[in-house]
Amino acid sequence: MNTEKIPLEEKSCFDNVLEWMQSKFDGDVDKLTSEAMKHVKKQKYALGPLWNEIGERALRIFFMERLRLKRNFGADSNIIVNTHISPVSVPSIEQKDGEGDARGRIDNQMIFANPSPNSVYLEWYPNPREQNSWINLGDMTKEDCLLLSHDYKERARANQGKGIFFAELAAKLNSIQKVKDAVSEDEIKQIWTSVKKS
Repeated sequence: MNTEKIPLEEKSCFDNVLEWMQSKFDGDVDKLTSEAMKHVKKQKYALGPLWNEIGERALRIFFMERLRLKRNFGADSNIIVNTHISPVSVPSIEQKDGEGDARGRIDNQMIFANPSPNSVYLEWYPNPREQNSWINLGDMTKEDCLLLSHDYKERARANQGKGIFFAELAAKLNSIQKVKDAVSEDEIKQIWTSVKKS
């Protein structure tokens, strides 16, 4: 269901809070969740000692999940991250060959002025330079892209090891056995150690 089309009074408190958070998000998750806690208390959506203890953590988890879903499902997702990106100007660049003749030129121009709400430029990713901070795809530099590339490749390698681990566990089971019934803890540790070494 597309919550953007539901009148405010018909939306759940949860939807209202997440939409409020996305309207205030500037890439700083710590600041956002702190402000969201104040907003939730002011609106009397949640109160009490338990909320004081876990509320900020819960808001962070739910909002980051919203960002992940938006990124994974793209512009067709019902989850829209509304934000504003200022126009970007590209400076003039001249490339010259060895004899000094101009081979190419990029004039000052607007890359984009008013990206649509579903623009891929507006998709958020973890900021590779700052913990608990996010950055729009359109605002990334070459170094940002390289740092994120390295991070995702490292995660892929770690996940590949887990894939091998679970495949080796599965090879020790028949179709109805559970791990605890067929594989000892020592065997599990040995499998994991061998996977990490490979």
